[in-house]
Amino acid sequence: MDNIKAVIEKYPDIKILDAQDGQNQRAPGQQIMEDYLTRYPAGQIDMVWAQNDEMGLGALKGAFSGLKGAMGAWKAAGGLAGQGGLRGVVMGAGKNLAASLKSLMSKVPGFRPTTLAGGGASDWMQFAEDVVEGGSGVVAQLTPDSCVSAVGEMLSKGEISQLDLMKALTPNGGRADYSLLAAELGEGWRGGFPAALKDFAGLGPVGLTLKSVGQDAHFVLAEAVDPAANAVVLRVLDPWPPGVGTTYTIALDKIEQYVMYVVFRG
Repeated sequence: MDNIKAVIEKYPDIKILDAQDGQNQRAPGQQIMEDYLTRYPAGQIDMVWAQNDEMGLGALKGAFSGLKGAMGAWKAAGGLAGQGGLRGVVMGAGKNLAASLKSLMSKVPGFRPTTLAGGGASDWMQFAEDVVEGGSGVVAQLTPDSCVSAVGEMLSKGEISQLDLMKALTPNGGRADYSLLAAELGEGWRGGFPAALKDFAGLGPVGLTLKSVGQDAHFVLAEAVDPAANAVVLRVLDPWPPGVGTTYTIALDKIEQYVMYVVFRG
């Protein structure tokens, strides 16, 4: 906290509205964020900085629980996950603000900035191309934990909403079990652990559970651009970050090593 304060003091146009101890936990971070959005009028908060990823995710969840949209589209920048988790989370409204905050945070000793997309600084994102935040066709997850439900809405082509799937899959909150999604989507949908991902390339849109070492599993929708090509490229509709979503393309042979589970129709 001393480091970020030392940096912000050099920028007189940045005003710290408040700072509280989130106890390095998600639940206190969420409660503090909800209190802030009640206390401060919409548009008065430009960014939130959290010392670790748990408090940052709690703050993000708080922004979308009952007060969604109070701060516009949220963006995030944090330290590389490979360095033992995020060293910080910066959130704000608009791409220009996100870029300036990323630059500001780079001045904090020990901070390694990156733009979070595709479920965070996930390992497979190093192979992604044509990355577009809020790209065409993507349904953004409403909370940090609702990626399965967001992808379910896309797979069902909007016939089942993300909110309905959240109620069915996570009635008590938390992260959904991706292996239960096929049953909720209905007749013809199946799930399983693939022997070879290329076998699914011609089946149309599929849900992929992706896992990087040291990170929670993440769920995306993927479809082959040209299933008959020798080198298959997937177009991915990724519900992360919450409220925004991301689209990108990635070679099948690059993402295959991260795939744990596939939900498909056929």
